[in-house]
Amino acid sequence: MPECPSCRGQKELLGIGCGPAGCKPMVLPCRVCDGAGEVTSSHHRIIVEGQRLTKLRRSCDLSLREAAKLFSVPASEWSDAEHGRIDPARFIRLLL
Repeated sequence: MPECPSCRGQKELLGIGCGPAGCKPMVLPCRVCDGAGEVTSSHHRIIVEGQRLTKLRRSCDLSLREAAKLFSVPASEWSDAEHGRIDPARFIRLLL
């Protein structure tokens, strides 16, 4: 399986953890791979295509909100596509 592009196979990331005693730096499991250090091939493809979507949008000199509004898509959904949380294929087709 491909290495997780977020943690680069390290399984953990530095982050901020907040609780009743306040916030402090902590080591947290990677949210993309759930601490496995690897992602499935299909998830890796979605992440890479999301990065491609971001580059395409920026090459059109559009902000995320502008692109979402232009194509009548919720900005949160566009963001999910760019960050590899959902398949960005239909968004890429809009920009091509």
